[in-house]
Amino acid sequence: MATRFDRLRAIGRMAPRTPATAAVFQDGQKLAYGVVINMSVTGACIVTDRRLVEGHDMTLKLSLYKQAELFEIPARIVWVRKGGAQELGFEGLQLHGVKFTESSATLKARLHTVLGGDGFVDVFTPSTELDVLQSELAVELKNLGAKMNQTTGAES
Repeated sequence: MATRFDRLRAIGRMAPRTPATAAVFQDGQKLAYGVVINMSVTGACIVTDRRLVEGHDMTLKLSLYKQAELFEIPARIVWVRKGGAQELGFEGLQLHGVKFTESSATLKARLHTVLGGDGFVDVFTPSTELDVLQSELAVELKNLGAKMNQTTGAES
């Protein structure tokens, strides 16, 4: 039977169960503040209060569930998506992809431990029965909306 750690290794992308904050620093100066949408041992997707420049190196200071100390990781902005944060409900914020630039065995082991713990959930797997129900309900609501639009359009 596959363990949670096996799924982590196979899927890679994990989402925090509780808000995980990210402070972005460059040359010791704080550039932005935000939250972690998902992360893996190689990088993360973050939403920040400021647009960051693709290709720039920086340091992320992450505050993660049940971690007494900040998780400090050198990283590089690899993509910036205009409007992507709004799709996730973060109006006025910026969505970024970052790649961790440090790849030491110690850091990867620590990331595996944190991501494999109870503070993170598989991105592509519903975490609870409620999540499954919510997904099914969203489909039904969309279908109902389409039927209502057809009915309204037919009556006018």
